Amino acid sequence: MFRRVRDVLRAQEVEVWHVPPGHELLISDSPAIAFRYSSDRTRIQADVAVGDASGIALPLARDCLAVIGPSPKDEELLPSNVELFNRLQVQGARQYVYYHPDGRLKAFVQEATWTAA
Repeated sequence: MFRRVRDVLRAQEVEVWHVPPGHELLISDSPAIAFRYSSDRTRIQADVAVGDASGIALPLARDCLAVIGPSPKDEELLPSNVELFNRLQVQGARQYVYYHPDGRLKAFVQEATWTAA
């Protein structure tokens, strides 16, 4: 299994996504998210098998998201995608979600954990 996953990932590229001003990313205690795009690329399904994934996302800091995906990138996320990946962090967390103490995500985390429960 290790070799199969390694071979799948080896063929992928690294995408670096920056967060637009006024937004920030959460990081949970289970931060890597394997996801698949819908056929029309308007939605994503999280927690898919690596072999079925369109990409694997990992927030590196509150302003940077790394993704293993089909093509190399160094771009800015849309604000709606920042929120999407933050919701996926909350949903995928085992116990903890981390955000910068001076950031603006405390209310978002409280609301998202309430709706996820």
